[in-house]
Amino acid sequence: MKVSELQPSDVIRYMRLDEEGEEELPLYLDAAVHYVSSALGLPVSADGIEDCLDNHPDITIAVLALCGDMYDNRSVYVDGAVMNRTVETVLAMYNANIG
Repeated sequence: MKVSELQPSDVIRYMRLDEEGEEELPLYLDAAVHYVSSALGLPVSADGIEDCLDNHPDITIAVLALCGDMYDNRSVYVDGAVMNRTVETVLAMYNANIG
């Protein structure tokens, strides 16, 4: 399965969740795809471009795993110097204060 083909129902099956009450899963899926695309500097899919996320089926597993992490770690807390690793990484990608 390609990254661009992933649907919230795929995330539900991967995480073995009930479909009822999981309205936030499309948000997690969009965020995970955007995160992986930004982190790797690759578009999700593209005509005429050789390297994109869709050309790497194993990246689909990484996107699903990231969705699971986002779901499992929905609360953000700071305990001393420790922050949720996913949140820290996503915010660091956009931090204009890093020089």
